[in-house]
Amino acid sequence: MNKIKRVSRIFKIIFQLVFIGFLLLTIVGWIDAPEQISILKAASSSTGFKFLVIPDYIKILHTLSPQEKIYGFLISTIPLAINLWLIASLIKLFKLYEHGKIFVFDNVKAIKHIGIALLLAQIISPFYEAALSAALTWHNPPGHRVSMASFNGTNVGLLTAAIIILLISWVMTEACKLKQENEMVI
Repeated sequence: MNKIKRVSRIFKIIFQLVFIGFLLLTIVGWIDAPEQISILKAASSSTGFKFLVIPDYIKILHTLSPQEKIYGFLISTIPLAINLWLIASLIKLFKLYEHGKIFVFDNVKAIKHIGIALLLAQIISPFYEAALSAALTWHNPPGHRVSMASFNGTNVGLLTAAIIILLISWVMTEACKLKQENEMVI
């Protein structure tokens, strides 16, 4: 049990850092848009972690105005909010594990929220892509304005994972109910 608590504490801290990083990178990313943010990039190397708030497939052929950056940021807050909710649910789950709470309803609730967040992210993905590409290419020259949406294998895989996570949360709910009933019998 101590090993579970120790590993859970580490993952809780990692997800707390990811939560803050995601939020800050999105804000800074839109300030510098359409440039990418390069992190951990050595002076002599072109490798490193790159964070893009604007996907590569959106071809912007003009300088983004502050108003367009604000529109892009506002559109990006929808998937950002879902991702932050997912990460917050992971933080809560690992915090419960850190405190030795394994088979409790709060865990099931956190796991269910993770599944719902993944499901929502995949459902809104095509609408987000269409809105963002339309907003950012609106001032492109005629013939270069686009509204693109896609749903690919990655989306299908994550959608499947979300459904599996929701099924797991349902099974765990039933297991917690049985555990609770057994504790009442004794």
